[in-house]
Amino acid sequence: MNKKFLPLFFPAVLIIFFLVFLTTSNFHKSGIKDTKEPIVKESQIYDISKEDNGSTINIKKGDRINMSLIGSPSTGYSWRVVDLDTDVLEQDGEMVVKNSIPDETVGDSTRTVVGGPGTFNFSFVANNSGDTVLHFVYHHRHWEEGIEPEDTFYLNVKVQD
Repeated sequence: MNKKFLPLFFPAVLIIFFLVFLTTSNFHKSGIKDTKEPIVKESQIYDISKEDNGSTINIKKGDRINMSLIGSPSTGYSWRVVDLDTDVLEQDGEMVVKNSIPDETVGDSTRTVVGGPGTFNFSFVANNSGDTVLHFVYHHRHWEEGIEPEDTFYLNVKVQD
């Protein structure tokens, strides 16, 4: 090698090494380490009520459906799910019943009107793509047999990835 170029050889090798290091590392031009968070798709929540009976809803995997159906919880009647493809849509938790009309407030507690209206609340999450029917019946009292439901509710659910 020519002695004239020897003093330039080592700095050139160092510069090349440094450039290769920068292009293959997790550093930005500013020298700050790459801390990008993965992109997370936020799920949508769909509030469904009796007015949506017979309709079709298109949702994505991970989305939630919150059902609110009016009834009379203190009479022994209740809404319940009778048809659902649990591979597509899964109930999340138990049904929650909320009474709508307080009778009177006594101290820290509220008594409800016997026979008064209330809301039956259900929550579902879309686990896989596919189609299912969310079918509810407003069912008779558990001690009465052979009686047709008082009311029904259908929601066609189409889940896509």
